[in-house]
Amino acid sequence: MAKSERNSAIELLRILALVGILWMHESISGTETTLGAWMRIGIDSFANTGVTIFILISGFYGIRRSAKKLIPLWFMLAFYSYAALLVRIWLQGAEDLGLEELGRYMLPIIGRSGWFFTCYFLLALMSPWINRLADVLALHELRNLLILLVLIFDVSTTIFFYDFTLDGGKGIVNMVLIYLIGRYLRKKQDQGVPEKRRIIYFRRILIFFAIDFVLNAAVHLVTGGVYDKFARDNVVFILFEAIYIFLFVKSFYWKNTVVNKVATKVPAVFKMEATVKLLIATFAWDYTALRLSPAYQFVALGLSMLIVLIGLVIESIRLVVFKGMENKMTEWICKLATPIWNKAQHAIEKI
Repeated sequence: MAKSERNSAIELLRILALVGILWMHESISGTETTLGAWMRIGIDSFANTGVTIFILISGFYGIRRSAKKLIPLWFMLAFYSYAALLVRIWLQGAEDLGLEELGRYMLPIIGRSGWFFTCYFLLALMSPWINRLADVLALHELRNLLILLVLIFDVSTTIFFYDFTLDGGKGIVNMVLIYLIGRYLRKKQDQGVPEKRRIIYFRRILIFFAIDFVLNAAVHLVTGGVYDKFARDNVVFILFEAIYIFLFVKSFYWKNTVVNKVATKVPAVFKMEATVKLLIATFAWDYTALRLSPAYQFVALGLSMLIVLIGLVIESIRLVVFKGMENKMTEWICKLATPIWNKAQHAIEKI
């Protein structure tokens, strides 16, 4: 499917998944009240599908390893990382800024705080071989491989609470698995899977959401705390909920240039979340004062949508100012690196 043919329903899903992730991040601060705690359980059980949905979409469309795409992505990450560092020093001082935290700002794709983009870069680097694997295997062979991988990395975590990867699903192993599922869904569609099974998809979304909610509610009733034990990235119920959300939305095909263009800015808004929240709280709206309010989770939703709007404006301005320069620098880096890369490959082949 060419880029110009992208389904705007799927692109809108990217945007809504971003809102959900931001809402989930902020909702953890609103669990001091009874209503806030129960809403947090519901938010976790639905919104934590967001990252899985991002990677399913990437797998469905396919990632192509391209320096001309990865270098501008690095420029964007570096811009917001360095801007975040400056804002942090300006508003909070540098006294408590340790070397490890400084390193996370200076090296934007390295470090736990930016795990998604680190794993995305690794996924892009490995994509030629992963795509080849998905293309070469017959549909039933790919399905059987995925069943085995889901059993090992998701079902075992859900039932036995044993996480083989020790990262809660926030790592390259789970990302590769989800990406392969996205490739499988595309391959299955290309072989003639019926599109209009919306009622089935919607029912399954509700079923998996209900399972997530009930299990997390049981943990809450037993412990008195709010935990995402059954709403993590590598829990099988979250995985299937995300898959059926994606399939449900994909079944609606329409095209809208504005939606598609806005969706391209989702990674930038994702990256600048913490900085925009700090600026809002400092200069515009002290939403933190409302954290003990029973209605705080609704405040958190409004804040999440505000962050998206502000982030879209900021990223649009950044592109107007720097896109031309970034394109020239990308071309220069590619010209400089290509002969070096070719010589390195030639040297490795001789070994």
